[in-house]
Amino acid sequence: MWLAYGPAVRWFGGGAINTGLHNVRVLWMRSMLMRDNRIADSSLIGHVIHSASFFASTSLIAIGALLGC
Repeated sequence: MWLAYGPAVRWFGGGAINTGLHNVRVLWMRSMLMRDNRIADSSLIGHVIHSASFFASTSLIAIGALLGC
């Protein structure tokens, strides 16, 4: 299943989630450059980075626990 996921997504879905969000990110960054107050944008980016690192570390702990059993 793991090896077939990439081709299946390209065949049925037309791309991964990250590919689909590229246009959204480009539009958001362009609108961010036009605004004066960028505090909310920097707060959102910080939250996303923190969430991703928390998810990655939690996933590694779970995988380690599964391998240790």
